[in-house]
Formats: sequence, structure tokens, C-alpha cells
Amino acid sequence: LSDVQVIVLTEYPGQAPQVMEDQVTYPLTTAMLAVPYAKAVRGYSFFGLSFVYVIFEDGTDMYWARSRVLEALNYVSNRLPRGVTPGGGVVTWGKPKRRGIRFPDVKHRRSSGAHHLP
Repeated sequence: LSDVQVIVLTEYPGQAPQVMEDQVTYPLTTAMLAVPYAKAVRGYSFFGLSFVYVIFEDGTDMYWARSRVLEALNYVSNRLPRGVTPGGGVVTWGKPKRRGIRFPDVKHRRSSGAHHLP
């Protein structure tokens, strides 16, 4: 299980990591700092790729978090180089809701030592 997080993948083919950092990752990262309930924002720059991880506080709904990130991307997109579209790969994941799920107790038989579900 992990925290609710949204990962934004942005491509800018042929660009060096420093160019990615200055022109893509940094503007995206600073925009994501304003997203409500974001407890951490991390940006990584590679050749032609930028990854920005927005990690949310516990209890944040995954779909709500994704919507807030998409709103922030819409706001910041005009600050990026022409032709660069953030969110080509917006991925969301987090802790699944476990309400109403019951896990059976494991019972042991003394004779065989085997585990049996009730």
C-alpha cells in the first residue's frame, strides 16, 4: 500500500536533463506545490522526460487528487515550451478503500499443522 499520488509524465524529445529541469520540471513542480492537500512534490528530469510526483495527505480521494492535478496542469501549460503538453501520462494510485472487506481468521489444526480458512 502506498500514499495517494499522482505522477505527471511530460515528454520534450531530444532535450538534455538540464533543459528539462529548467523549462519543464521546475515550472510543473512549482505549480503542483499549490495543489490542496499535497504533502510532497518531487520532480525528476531525464533526457527528454520529466516526472513530477505529487503525494497527497492520508485520506485524500484518488479521483479528487487527480482532478486537482489536472486543473493545475491546465493553469501551468502556457508557461511551458511550445508543443510540450504535460500529463501525457498522468497516473494515479494509492491505498484502496477497505471498508466492508473482512479477512477470515486463519485456524490451525493441531494434528497436521495445516492452515485452513473457516
